Amino acid sequence: MLSFTGLHNGGGHPIANRTDLYYNAEADFALTDGERVLYAESYFTVAELARQLLAWDGKGEFGYLDDSMIEHGAVRIRRSGQGWRLGSVFAPDSWTREVSTPWLRKHIAEFHAAVDAACRAEFGVPLTG
Repeated sequence: MLSFTGLHNGGGHPIANRTDLYYNAEADFALTDGERVLYAESYFTVAELARQLLAWDGKGEFGYLDDSMIEHGAVRIRRSGQGWRLGSVFAPDSWTREVSTPWLRKHIAEFHAAVDAACRAEFGVPLTG
């Protein structure tokens, strides 16, 4: 559902700390529902997305906020029935199927762990301390 490939340093300068990591660790990102791609972006700030998703309280809606993007909500999570749907402001009519809170939490944790491992391997800087 949340995936990335090709992690690189979008800022071009050495990544020395987490702030640098959040704004400069970029990758090809995709939000999918099975085989269907709802939103894809190259040079997406995946470390910042992973940080914001992990900090989300799971009670209200989520909208990814990145100062470099014109619109708020490149990745959105909203309530739907008994669960949640994911989408993007850049594809306003496309949403994932409904997923449960435990399923969503599990996938957010997996996405965060994958981004963290890639950042540690590529830059030597973890997402969290």
